[in-house]
Amino acid sequence: MQEALPLLEQQSALTFELEGYQLTCGLPTALLACGKSERAVAAARQQVDYTVKIGGALNEIEAQTELAVVLARSDADSEQVRTALERAKDLVAASGVLGHEPKIHEATAVLHASLGESEACRSELQEARRKHEAIGATGHAQRLREAL
Repeated sequence: MQEALPLLEQQSALTFELEGYQLTCGLPTALLACGKSERAVAAARQQVDYTVKIGGALNEIEAQTELAVVLARSDADSEQVRTALERAKDLVAASGVLGHEPKIHEATAVLHASLGESEACRSELQEARRKHEAIGATGHAQRLREAL
């Protein structure tokens, strides 16, 4: 993973430079996996800021969801995580992009896990599994079924 970071960072920089978001999501998660939590949070916030600037619910939903996960796994204030999750939920409700609901539930589960709320975590994962099944994302549903 460490070897991939420079390439992801370069791709992200070029994407922002060229004014095209096109899924630079993943860089914050990769940074976090490599133990670079401050850089991960900064990159996730940059993504959110950029998606707000260019508009489009889909991109912002993805960025807000990733921000929530990165914040939760970085031991950030839970209110910051909740704010990102609420924004993602509001965008889904306003846009009708229901295919992102399962990922928001998974991100909410990460928050509950970080707070030691195992029952709430399990409940969110079960809801995410149900939502994945409802949209035909059987691989994701199976992954969660096995995790539960």
